[in-house]
Amino acid sequence: MKSTVLATFALLTAAGCYAPLAKTTPSVGDGVRVSAAEGACHAPRVATQELASEDIGEVYARVKIENQSDRALTFDPRSVWVTYPALQPWTWQDSYVVEPRSDRTLTMRLSSHQLRCDRELNVSFANSLYRDGQAVAVTPLRIVPHDAT
Repeated sequence: MKSTVLATFALLTAAGCYAPLAKTTPSVGDGVRVSAAEGACHAPRVATQELASEDIGEVYARVKIENQSDRALTFDPRSVWVTYPALQPWTWQDSYVVEPRSDRTLTMRLSSHQLRCDRELNVSFANSLYRDGQAVAVTPLRIVPHDAT
């Protein structure tokens, strides 16, 4: 069965219950820092007699994009990639501008039949952050939503 994956970035308006993430390593480079401090994860449920089909697992995380430079930063969420392994999300949101010396907090949502809440997600922002029309190179954001229990 082909895995369905969805990643969505939206302005922080979504309601929900967020908790600290088990582990997170920020994405950094050239005056940009992308971090995630809290989120939620729901693993997919396997089909049973009571549940007609598989659920899709979901991860929500509050992602903060900090622009520490003196020039505006553009974020295009349609170019974000998640390796878990090699999942290729897509988005339909517009681009966002992060003004100089400011930040913007967005909600990231990932959906997949393969999702495990105790497994590390590597979120690549390569080709999604631009300053003066040039891509800004940053390391991947690494997230582990929950510790293994």
